[in-house]
Amino acid sequence: MKTPQDPDLVTFSPNITKEQEHLDIHLTANQLDNWVRGLRPDVGGYVFFNQQRTKLWDIIPMEQTTTLEPGQIVAIDKNQLLIAAGEGTVFAVNELQPAGKAKQPIKAFLNGAGKQLEAGQQVITDEIK
Repeated sequence: MKTPQDPDLVTFSPNITKEQEHLDIHLTANQLDNWVRGLRPDVGGYVFFNQQRTKLWDIIPMEQTTTLEPGQIVAIDKNQLLIAAGEGTVFAVNELQPAGKAKQPIKAFLNGAGKQLEAGQQVITDEIK
């Protein structure tokens, strides 16, 4: 049975802005994961990945740490892409959406557009240069 909403407790929620969708790679992997999950399933959070606006739909914070700068590839193989975040944390990308493309699992991306990526490469930047 549904409970009717109390009109006296209703609060206004403004629309999410483009600035709120832009993920700050300098945050920790856990903070980024929370942000990404908070924007799902409709909006999605984006980064500038290889100078292209790319939405991250599913990421997982990893336990490992790194000395690489936020946005650099920590490790990559045909099934996995690990990226450095703030405070030496690392996250795995599970699903992304390059600009103008459909959502895709990381394995599909790495078998196509992501084939040229290498460990240590800076792939996420604060803005398009």
